[in-house]
Amino acid sequence: PKKDIEDFILKTNSIPFIPSFQFSRIEKGGSINPHTDVSRKIASILIYLPENQEQRDSDLGTTFWKPKNLMGNRVLANTDFANSNIQLFDNDYEVFKSQFCSPIHTKFQDKYTLIFFRSNTSWHSFEYEQEDIGPRFSLNINFNFPEAKT
Repeated sequence: PKKDIEDFILKTNSIPFIPSFQFSRIEKGGSINPHTDVSRKIASILIYLPENQEQRDSDLGTTFWKPKNLMGNRVLANTDFANSNIQLFDNDYEVFKSQFCSPIHTKFQDKYTLIFFRSNTSWHSFEYEQEDIGPRFSLNINFNFPEAKT
């Protein structure tokens, strides 16, 4: 339970976490809609694995979404912790892009490692819309709090 995790953190001055590893392959036309991660996630590390220079020079990195108006960002804060993994589709996605957030694209290069912490406003996505330059490979390492026992 949440109280046990809080007590453990205070008692040991450490955060209990469980790492998970995922190898990702996304082909041309593939996408991951803008989303926030599950509330038990602490952080993610993405190690990009481009196959050639064309991929290194491409837009195959992760897209993060910066609020256009920081004062009005509360509408995008995902505060429903029980259902925290929210994804945007169709009209919600179009409104999100046009009115609330601007994209920030990361580089898809093997000389960089992308690390980010989960928050209620850490919206991120990926769309493979450019010409086909081969599959996008990455190693995703996630750090999660232990699942609460009921």
